[in-house]
Amino acid sequence: MNRESIPFEGVFALQLVGTVVFVIGLSLGGLTLVTLLGGAIIMLAVVGLALAASIEAEERPLEGAGGRERSRLPFGLGSK
Repeated sequence: MNRESIPFEGVFALQLVGTVVFVIGLSLGGLTLVTLLGGAIIMLAVVGLALAASIEAEERPLEGAGGRERSRLPFGLGSK
């Protein structure tokens, strides 16, 4: 396990916990404080994932970009 994957795994685990809390709260009592807490945990995890991804993208830019625009077609179709 490399050190770059640890923030993603931690925040993903937080999202999983929030989802479990949300589903259990929704199934047992409808929209209660527990359900809203689960939703808030999920939203915090999504923001954390976006933040971790943006930090990772800043630290390690795309390799091989070299100023040349890359084709958006799959499998190298349309490349010169």
